[in-house]
Amino acid sequence: MPLFKYAAKNNAGSNVEGVLEASDMMTAAEMLRREGVIPTALQVAEEETNQALAAAVVPAEAAPTLQLPVPAAKARGMLLAEPEPEDIETTSKLEPWQRGGPIAQPAAAAALPAVQFSPPPSAPAAYAAGREAAPFGEGYKPAPTLGGRFKEALVYPILSGVVLKELVTYYRQFATLIRAGLPLYQCLASLEGETRNQRLKQVTRASISQVQAGGKLSEVMAAYPWVFPSMHTQIVRASEQAGTLDQGLKQIADYVEHDLAIRRLLIAETFYPVLVLIAALMLLGGHFFIDGMPAISKLVLGGMGKSSYGVSDYLKDTIGFGLLLLIPCAALFVLFRLFLFNIKGVREAYDTIKTSIPVLGGIVKGFALARFLLIFATLYRSGFTMSSALQIAGEASGNVLLRNAANKAVGHAERGGLVSDALAGSGFFPHMAVNMIRTGETSGNMDEMLAKASEHYEEDCKVKSRQAALIFAVCVLLLVGIMVAMAVIKFYSGYASGISAAGG
Repeated sequence: MPLFKYAAKNNAGSNVEGVLEASDMMTAAEMLRREGVIPTALQVAEEETNQALAAAVVPAEAAPTLQLPVPAAKARGMLLAEPEPEDIETTSKLEPWQRGGPIAQPAAAAALPAVQFSPPPSAPAAYAAGREAAPFGEGYKPAPTLGGRFKEALVYPILSGVVLKELVTYYRQFATLIRAGLPLYQCLASLEGETRNQRLKQVTRASISQVQAGGKLSEVMAAYPWVFPSMHTQIVRASEQAGTLDQGLKQIADYVEHDLAIRRLLIAETFYPVLVLIAALMLLGGHFFIDGMPAISKLVLGGMGKSSYGVSDYLKDTIGFGLLLLIPCAALFVLFRLFLFNIKGVREAYDTIKTSIPVLGGIVKGFALARFLLIFATLYRSGFTMSSALQIAGEASGNVLLRNAANKAVGHAERGGLVSDALAGSGFFPHMAVNMIRTGETSGNMDEMLAKASEHYEEDCKVKSRQAALIFAVCVLLLVGIMVAMAVIKFYSGYASGISAAGG
């Protein structure tokens, strides 16, 4: 098994260094945390120093004994903090009472996953049977059936049972527990007890089984794409490999909180126009476009005994008419989402039309740009390579045209070119965004410039969305008022004509 160099701090605040043997970096960090120390740096030992470090190796079967000093641990390229002279000891092994009390062993926590939960529809049969093998991983494949696609594409994203507000709390609690130095399975057990959302409880129990079977947390998250978007999974996977899971979870929480604020803004801005449309439907009804008489007027006349128009007729004319319009739209949405959404030409045409609509197209494009730039900045700050950050951010932007531009820039970046030049040639990115990205590349402040560009486009789109919502609501009100006025004029004109005819 590979050797890992580490630097850590014990409960007394002293720096400790050493070498241990583990199957992977995550296991090595877990072994250190079980000893009651918090790792501050961890990396794979170079092959040429393995023989020199062999004397300091801790067997994987035993708890790690922190040995100091280790001269070979100062091999070139090792990014570890130099210990203070007064902190150096010949051998430092923390007893249970020195690390804050006894720490539960994995065998004691094995009973946690005993609670039954429902696996996702495409989980392996071995997992559904309750075997000890890791439930998710390389053998996990999404269900190809139409029913599975229908659930994963339409049912679960809408009825996932997890809202963004709960995800923010979940990620922040998770990051706090990891930062406190608790083993991963204990963090998950604590989360399972604290979380009230049943779907998150189910996912957390699956994560406990996965971790105790030697799997990774990111593998479970990838199995629930309707709960954890791809960007969240990618950040967790990279954080697991780097040993900085607490930082990755905190960055995800910050991003989800920001995304939640944008969604609340859009809901608030579109509430008034939607309310005006519903009021127009309840006033006019569907038959207004046939006989020119508002449904509410017919109901009043029916109540006065002037006609046979009753409450049931009014409901059919308003709510029934609205459902007749809604059902075909829902059917088209299902057809598009299941069969046409993944076709390259159809999706590109859809996004092209959407971004070409006057006023609304600019808002849609601006929010897509702001989302892309913010995700790009988050991933780049997390340590992702330029090409990986571009690819993931383009996928998570929600716009195919932007994703295609980002994918073209990936190849340009891998060849050593400037990303800003490739994005400028796509035609999708505005001149100001390209200039800010180029400034970040040349100055070395890439994440800062991306965040500032994202903030600019987001604020600009917020103002434009408020203006568009207000203009739309006023236009609908004016249109409804004109229609009602025409109906009233038509009614009294006919009434006056009848009186004149009766009077000769």
